Amino acid sequence: MVSADSKPQKYQKNRSVKAITKANLCISKKYLEHNKRELRRQMKITKKIGIWLMIAGVAFQFINIITYGLWEIDIDILGALIFIVGLILFLIYLIKRKRS
Repeated sequence: MVSADSKPQKYQKNRSVKAITKANLCISKKYLEHNKRELRRQMKITKKIGIWLMIAGVAFQFINIITYGLWEIDIDILGALIFIVGLILFLIYLIKRKRS
């Protein structure tokens, strides 16, 4: 004699596997969304800092005129280095944006 519970148990197993699979997909989608948001935030920070450093580097070049004229202190290398670091950060932002 076949028990009446054999079919529902088999159905329950399949249903639980489907539920687990759906739950895993839901978790992985949330995880991917969180990672995308985190990457966007990091890219915004990279972009902002890069732009500000480039502006500061150019400003140092103009300040160099004043410091060299008054005190004969040459800070143009420092301004160039700051500008280059800002440019590198901005280029990193552009490369990451193209990939995503």
